[in-house]
Amino acid sequence: MFSFSYSTFGKLTRAIKRDHALALGLWTSGNHDARVLATMIADLAQATAALLYLQYSVAADALAYDRTLNAVY
Repeated sequence: MFSFSYSTFGKLTRAIKRDHALALGLWTSGNHDARVLATMIADLAQATAALLYLQYSVAADALAYDRTLNAVY
């Protein structure tokens, strides 16, 4: 298991800009880091309600993970 820093995500997002097709491909990989990047490069004008819900789910999962870590440590 590996994880990118949000600094790295920011650099990738600036380099890629918007690429909805790539975002969809990253999302379907199921990899958490790929999904985070997908939410950053997706074109919201092309997004469906289902895709927006999935993006919200990833953000909610990340928040829950952070809260769990803070509670444990």
